[in-house]
Amino acid sequence: MELLPGSEQSAKCALDVQFYGDAQGLSAIVEYAADVFDEATVRRLLQHHQRVLQHMVSYPQQPLSALPLLTAEERQLIAQCNHTAREVDDALSVAALFEQQVQAAPHACACMDEQGALSYAELNARANRIAHALQERGVGAEVRVGLYMPRSCDFIAAMLGIFKAGGVYVPLDTNAPPAYLQRLIDDAQPRVVMHGAHRPEAACPGIELLAVAQAVSQGSQTNLSVPWRAQQLAMLAYTSGSTGQPKGVLVPHGQLLNLLRSMQARLLPRSR
Repeated sequence: MELLPGSEQSAKCALDVQFYGDAQGLSAIVEYAADVFDEATVRRLLQHHQRVLQHMVSYPQQPLSALPLLTAEERQLIAQCNHTAREVDDALSVAALFEQQVQAAPHACACMDEQGALSYAELNARANRIAHALQERGVGAEVRVGLYMPRSCDFIAAMLGIFKAGGVYVPLDTNAPPAYLQRLIDDAQPRVVMHGAHRPEAACPGIELLAVAQAVSQGSQTNLSVPWRAQQLAMLAYTSGSTGQPKGVLVPHGQLLNLLRSMQARLLPRSR
């Protein structure tokens, strides 16, 4: 390592760090954009860097990947924040959790869009009609159903209808390019693709297209009784595919239910 004289100059980027020194020690000059970083953040970055340098000198045989950045207090804080263990509730499905809320507050507002608002009872009735329509089309446990429509109350009803029928929800973004949607549909091979006012601009050979408005206008409003298990698939979500073929991520009911339970415990007021 060769020690070079330092120079003071204005930073050309958001964060600029220069190291200089002599036989007596190593120093640093840090310049930062005040609209991006505050002083406390920059000082913390320097403290982490200093901790790495100290351990490099004290333990020269240790690999870089094993060098610590954080203090004991910071590691304890992270451990506390990451303490999110929770037992999977095998006795309750996402659909059943929603139906409990319907029973508890049937007339409360469940969702709202440009067309108006739906109570929990009204949303449940729409979701049940969609679920019965999907069942009639062969949708059951882990049968994939694509959903191609903009966000709305009927979008939520359709997603709940898929869960109630036992199917796997496959999101199909209405803003995605047709070629990307085509890759998703070809890979997922859904039994049914539900859509809003517009059908997806992709070939769907052997796949039934079902308008959500059609499903909502007919069928039974009664709750379905569909067996389920925690490891049964609830959702198949795809990555952006910006570096190649989009990859499907499998989300089981247990994970989705745990997410909802965690949101209830952490985000809702205690009084509720």
